[in-house]
Amino acid sequence: GEATLSMSCSDKIAKWLALGVQGALLSHFLAQPIGLDSITVLLDAEAADDDGGDGNGDDAAALDAARGAAQRTFVGRTEALRKKI
Repeated sequence: GEATLSMSCSDKIAKWLALGVQGALLSHFLAQPIGLDSITVLLDAEAADDDGGDGNGDDAAALDAARGAAQRTFVGRTEALRKKI
């Protein structure tokens, strides 16, 4: 497909992790960027519940997939971005 100018949620979070959460206007008045110390991610309880799922083992797989996606977003993208900065 064609490239767009829109950013996904994970793109925005990766940008905030690398550059800070302040906007362009506020950055002129701050000596340092406002960084994030932690991020809380919520996974649908039904998708991650090993005991209450459908019993086919997909629940643990959903949790593993979510962890992998978070790892790529919050670590992988920001490491590559920080190397460019």
